[in-house]
Amino acid sequence: MDGEETEIKEYLRSNIGKEVEVEYVQYGTLNKIEGKLRDVGECGIEIGSGRFLVNRIPFIGYGTAIQEIRGKNGEVLYKNPSI
Repeated sequence: MDGEETEIKEYLRSNIGKEVEVEYVQYGTLNKIEGKLRDVGECGIEIGSGRFLVNRIPFIGYGTAIQEIRGKNGEVLYKNPSI
């Protein structure tokens, strides 16, 4: 992992527990999900949209990739440079 990736993931980690909106592409279809950012890992994020429901979305994965993560006020927290 290069320095820029590390900085981006550290910035995202500073937003854990905050409400976010995630746009992601899954097999060619654009999807959106809102919820609390629960975790930021090496390969993706976990977002909770309920007390027990947690979705894991990869930054880049087979058939699925995060396109953008926005904060509650609309600020862009992450924009995928590969899409």
